[in-house]
Amino acid sequence: MIPAIIYGVALIDLLKVFGNNKIYWELLAWGSLLMVNIIVIWLELWAKLDLVATDKWFFILVIIQAILFAQIAAVITPEEKDIDTKIYFHSIRKLFFSLISATIVFNFLSQEFFYDDQRSELIRPFILIMALACAFIDKIWIRTTSLVIIFGILIKILISL
Repeated sequence: MIPAIIYGVALIDLLKVFGNNKIYWELLAWGSLLMVNIIVIWLELWAKLDLVATDKWFFILVIIQAILFAQIAAVITPEEKDIDTKIYFHSIRKLFFSLISATIVFNFLSQEFFYDDQRSELIRPFILIMALACAFIDKIWIRTTSLVIIFGILIKILISL
């Protein structure tokens, strides 16, 4: 299945985050969050395989979502030349959180117009506000608080699957 391959590429990129000798904790934390998020998405997708196999529009949505996550993984993964990962993280912060925001909007629109994933409609706008705040307000406490809240939401979803 094509989305699985794309998510696999994203996971391989994210594993490179852990390979750096001087890893910045925020880069590591957000990379870990993305890995957990991809696992949650994959488990949710597994439950909808019939819909993916029979509905071409749903299949296209799933591929677009996978491509967005692969792009986010590529952005957060430093190159070998990026020795100081703290500087790297701060250089990609706006793009990284803007892509996360775009993914949230895409998922919200997909839910509204194509399928119902049974989630509270308040979760995505709340996470969108946090992601936009992380993108445009350079305060570590906002990013840390958002990280903890989003991790909590993902763990809750993971437990309920």
